[in-house]
Amino acid sequence: MFSFGLAFLFRNAVYLLFSMLMGYLGYKMYKLKKVGVIVFLIVWMLPYYDLFIQKGIKTYYETFKMNNTIYAYPEKDENGMIESLGVGEKVVRTTSGYLKDQKSLS
Repeated sequence: MFSFGLAFLFRNAVYLLFSMLMGYLGYKMYKLKKVGVIVFLIVWMLPYYDLFIQKGIKTYYETFKMNNTIYAYPEKDENGMIESLGVGEKVVRTTSGYLKDQKSLS
């Protein structure tokens, strides 16, 4: 019926109107404009509270708790390249191949 983008915009517009209604009701109950604005902001930002908390904690640890000590510098190989993980050969074994192989089962 609706495309994804149109449904997304409609849903956000309805949520914004709901937030405005809650702010208006908060204003009418307490007769203070500040309360209405605060209630609007709280309801409006409610779905994103975990992102705000995460960003606050991350910023705190980056600012105050990070240790800037470097314990080891990367080493270059004989070609002058820096090895990142040193994975080497990639070994792939599927489950069905493993079950068919009798030596692997024993």
